[in-house]
Amino acid sequence: MKSLAAVGLPANLAEAAHDPTYDAAVRRSHDAGKDPGADAYVGTPTIHVDGTVWFGPVLNSVPRGKEAAQLFDSFRVLANHPDLFELKRARTGGLVFD
Repeated sequence: MKSLAAVGLPANLAEAAHDPTYDAAVRRSHDAGKDPGADAYVGTPTIHVDGTVWFGPVLNSVPRGKEAAQLFDSFRVLANHPDLFELKRARTGGLVFD
């Protein structure tokens, strides 16, 4: 309930978690995200951007606000380049749970 309040949504939306009415739609959405196609499997986690499917993102911490928007916009530039298919580097630092 606190999460809903934090983003300005009514607390009664939490009831939908226990309503089977939405189960089929949630399953279809989940399957579309995790199974983008036999020749497009990239792993988990998976992100879909502008019709392309990517593994990731894998981050040590969750960016917020302007930093999150800048990171996503930067990824969209890379995701829309037709010849880019992978980018990876060695892990740095540890996980941050702030």
